[in-house]
Amino acid sequence: MAEGVVDDISREGLRALLREEGVTFWRIKTWKASTDPDYAVKKARIGHLYAIADREVVPETGEPEVIFCVDEFGPLNLQPHPGRQWAAVGGKNKEPGAPALDHRRFWDAMHAVTAAQLEEASRKIAARIVGLSAVDVSSVALDMTNFATFIAAANGRAPIAQRGKAKQKRSGLRLAGLGLVVTRDGGIPLTHHACPGDRPDVTQFTAMIDQLLTRYQAVTAEAGVPAGAAEMTVVFGAGHGAFSAPGPAPR
Repeated sequence: MAEGVVDDISREGLRALLREEGVTFWRIKTWKASTDPDYAVKKARIGHLYAIADREVVPETGEPEVIFCVDEFGPLNLQPHPGRQWAAVGGKNKEPGAPALDHRRFWDAMHAVTAAQLEEASRKIAARIVGLSAVDVSSVALDMTNFATFIAAANGRAPIAQRGKAKQKRSGLRLAGLGLVVTRDGGIPLTHHACPGDRPDVTQFTAMIDQLLTRYQAVTAEAGVPAGAAEMTVVFGAGHGAFSAPGPAPR
């Protein structure tokens, strides 16, 4: 009616029209509302930052060009309240056309980005950090050993997490291995390499170091760091004492 499409419409007519488009009215238990008097200002600021991140607006002088998002909104002081809103038929989405990428669709969200896209994003972020901060990129490659997860055994969407010998003395946990390259100054991560946690470290070490070195060199090259200034030191535990890498190894 506001746009002049129709002069008037009944509630039943609206329900039938929306039903044809796959939208129905659902009662929900709670919604979030803020008691913060500055909520509207903060919300507008966050929306503007998202618009910058999505390249919908051009940053003005003094505004950030790179946006990092974390899932903490405590300062907004959200409080639950009962109410209603429109949702897609089936009740899985909270508004028409919006994908439910919350904890119920966690793995859908994780698989929305390919491994190649994730590697490219990681490289570009690290190169941007180096370029903006002029941090010393002489770095340390760390074998960060295995980390236990609580991913269900029947979950086939996380193949990198495999059952192995967990340090918690539990046989049912799925493990993932991780190697990091961090700057000597400040320990800023530059790149990483993850591998299944059920494999002996000594069998993964050579491949991990090769991968870390390749990615590290890609980061420094993209950041415009001269090759001679990009130096990597490898740190590993006593369990790799029998390790022998073919060809010249990083210092």
